[in-house]
This record gives sequence, structure tokens and C-alpha cells, in this order.
Amino acid sequence: MKKIPVFLALSFLVQSIAFPQWQVQNAKLPDTAIAGPFSTIGENICWSAWTTTFTGSSPILNGYVRTTDGGNTWKWDTIPGTRDGSMYWIEAMDANTAFVAVENYYTPNVAGIFKTTDGGGTWKKHPVAFSNSSSGPGYVHFFDSKNGVAVGEVNQNDTTATCFEIYTTADTGATWSRVLASKIPSVYFKKGSVNEFLDPTSVGSCGDCVWLQSLAGLGHEPRIYRTTDMGHNWSVLDPGFINPDSGSFLDEHKLGVAYQNEDTGFVIGFSGSSSVLKKTSDGGTTWDSVPMPLDVHEFDINYVPGTEGTYVIAGDNNFYGNGFFHGSAYTPDGGATWKKIDDGNYVFLKFVSPNVGWSSHWGSSSIYKFTGALTAVSTSASAPNRYSLEQNFPNPFNPSTTISYQLAGNSHVTLRVYDILGREVATLVDENKSAGAYQAKFDGSGCASGVYFYRLEAGSFSSVKKFVLMK
Repeated sequence: MKKIPVFLALSFLVQSIAFPQWQVQNAKLPDTAIAGPFSTIGENICWSAWTTTFTGSSPILNGYVRTTDGGNTWKWDTIPGTRDGSMYWIEAMDANTAFVAVENYYTPNVAGIFKTTDGGGTWKKHPVAFSNSSSGPGYVHFFDSKNGVAVGEVNQNDTTATCFEIYTTADTGATWSRVLASKIPSVYFKKGSVNEFLDPTSVGSCGDCVWLQSLAGLGHEPRIYRTTDMGHNWSVLDPGFINPDSGSFLDEHKLGVAYQNEDTGFVIGFSGSSSVLKKTSDGGTTWDSVPMPLDVHEFDINYVPGTEGTYVIAGDNNFYGNGFFHGSAYTPDGGATWKKIDDGNYVFLKFVSPNVGWSSHWGSSSIYKFTGALTAVSTSASAPNRYSLEQNFPNPFNPSTTISYQLAGNSHVTLRVYDILGREVATLVDENKSAGAYQAKFDGSGCASGVYFYRLEAGSFSSVKKFVLMK
């Protein structure tokens, strides 16, 4: 076990980018498809949900696309039982297992949580969760190998419903339990009708936390729904964007959300033809405005894992026919400075590491891969002021990798590794430690290739991350 010195008088942060570029992938999706949010396992495994919902084609088709070799080859297909539904989210567990959330659209009773365990060859809809829902789930997320959450809009088949419909699972989706309405804030209503909707395309997640944005109708502010305990209790955050009581429903409603840890994150909103960027350092209780980079107009943002504070932002001029948003840029220092990457059109950003990211284009079926180098080397100046668990490096790894974590106070610390079934594989740390920054090494020589999870517990702090052993 190695403890990193914390007594240095100065702090140095070196950030660089080498030949960054977005490269179009040869996924060969249907021409009317738009690839949605991406879900990744390491740098080589990437899943995306695609839909024809937004291209005006009929019938509406929904499907998945997947690569297991970093984009060299792709496999795609439709998902049976989802026709004329609307699908915005996919959650990958490994190269073979994934979940999708499907909402009703043209056809009722399509909605539900679908799961594959054979790389997309077959899909099975859960028979209970969202079975009587008017809309169904728009978002599904897993915190570790067993615990997950699924979120849908207000079930308007239930005349007494006042909040989003949310389920949790503790057994990898075998069973789902409805979260009590008393644990979820009420949505906006206007003249007796629901005036707040779920936008699953912009979500921040870290550890046991999720930050999920809502779309607000005229006269109400878009909000962020937050859970810090794997979906069992929810609160709302107000980042301070205001919808006018008249005009277009699209005026300043879209929020892009990204978090690097439980405290620090960004939100992007837009109004008319301008973007507004805000940052929080307390989990979303308070927000401060951050200057946007010149000549870049964005509505999407994503944190780059493995960095101290690198975020990428991007926009797409086809989004809602706006014709204004475009370009991509990144900040190496938590928003203090920005560097432009290009003038392209990108949505649904998903960065895996400083070297690899994914996105798509709202106006076509294109998928893009970011190649280049967003690198960070840092030395801390003082003892940490927060608890955190960082993404291991390298990832994927063979046979060993390093896990870094920080302690804000004296704590009894455990750091354990689990397999995809939740079985403990190794205990790396189980002892009392003082405040500071630490590293632990995991050697997977005796383990089979696959997805694993590591969990840090220190006092009341708990955080889980995925990593991939690839032999």
C-alpha cells in the first residue's frame, strides 16, 4: 500500500491534448436512425440505443448497436417488442448483458425494461415493472452488479399520481420494487395537467448518486432530480434557469448534466441562441456561472474519467431544428479555461478515458469516436477536503491496475473487489486510516477476464466503480 505525500507547498496541473479528433464509425445503422446515449465498459466495449422516433418515419423502430473491439466492427439489430415505442437509454453491464428503457409512443403497452444476456441476440421484457404505466421508463441505471434504478414520467393512468414513477432492483433486474411516492418530489402541474417531463438523454451519475434533468413547461423552471442512495430517496435541485410564461416550450429548458464526483459537476442550459454554463461544488445546492468558450455553442457536457477536472462540451445544429448549436471544446481545469476542438456537430457525449469518447449526430445515423489525448498529471498541495474514489488506471487492465482514493478525515476504510455476480473477489484495504490520498493495487492474475466492481467504504461514505480485466 502506497500513501501519496500531501505536504507539498505548490500544486501543479499539466493538461495537454494531442491531435484530438472525432472519427466517423462504420456502424451502418438504418438511414432514419439516430444513435442515442452510449454505455461503455472500458475503451473497447460500447453499446448505444438507436431509434427512428425523431426522423418522422413510420413505423418507429428501436434497436441497439454494439462494438467489442473499440469500433473496428459493429453489430446492430432491432429489439423485438419495442416497435412504435420510444427508446432513449441503454445500460451495459458487460459485452453480453444490457438493459434498455422503452416508453409508450404510438402504441400502448410497449413500455417496459428489456434485458439481453447474449449480446443482443434475444431480449426479454420484465413482466411487472411499469406494466400499467401510461408512459413507461425513460431511464435505467446500475450502480453496481446488483443495484439499479429505473425512472419514468408520471403514470397518468393513475389519477392520484403526482410524481415520477420509479423502481429499484437489488438483484440485477430479476425483480423491481416501486419507490413510494412519499420518497419522490411532486412534479409541476399547470391548470390540472402535468407540466414537467423526464429527459433521460442528459444524466449525471457517480457512486450511489444520479442527477436526472426534467423538462419544464412554460412558466416553470427545469429542475434536476437527485438521489444519493441508489434511487430509494429523491430531492430536486434548482440550477436557476427560468422558463418564461409565454413563447416557445423550448426556451431555456434543455439541461446537460455532468458530475465528476458526488460534489462537483456542471449543468448547461440554453435560451434562444445562447448557452449558459453553471458549476456546483456542493452536489447541486448552489450554482455559479462559468464563462463559455468563444465560438462554441453547446447543450451537452461530459466528464472525462481519470482526470482531475476535464470536461468536454459539444452541440449539434440539427437539435430541434435550432441551426445554432455546434462545435466541441474541453476544459482541462474544471472550467477555468477552455480549448476548442472543432466545429462539428455532436450529441450524447460519453467519454471513457482521456483517450476515448463516443458521440452521435442528431441529423444522421452517424456514430463518432474521439481519438487523441486528454491527459492530466497532478500533484496535490494539501490534505483532501472530500472523500472520493477515482477510476482505476489502466482500464481495461491485464493483469494489474491501480485504484486511487482520498479521505477527508480519519476513517475505518474497506476497499473490496466483486465479480459481476456480486461475489467478493479480494479485499484490498480493511484498516483505519488518516486523512490523505492513497493508492491500492489490484492483481487479477488469478481471475478470469470480465467486468468487476470495486467498492470503497469510509465512515458514511460509499462509492462503487466498474473496471474490466481483459486477458
